[in-house]
Amino acid sequence: MKNTTPTAKVNHSNFETSYKRLHFSIERIKRKIEKGAELTHFLANSQGYGAFVTLKEKDKKGRVRCWFLEPSPELLKLDHRFASAL
Repeated sequence: MKNTTPTAKVNHSNFETSYKRLHFSIERIKRKIEKGAELTHFLANSQGYGAFVTLKEKDKKGRVRCWFLEPSPELLKLDHRFASAL
């Protein structure tokens, strides 16, 4: 049986690791936001950067981890803020 849970594809993190098949469920992202993570939607710009979403969270040791996600309709329904890409 196929899993129908909505997910967001992870492209990479701030540790410069590539994740080819890693997906976070939307429910997991909601829980991270409830715990204080920030979801930011960066819009495409004229310098060639496409739209992407970042999820910044702190771990138990206080380190900040940033996940770069592909935008999806389910992901953009969550509480997030907008920013322009560099």
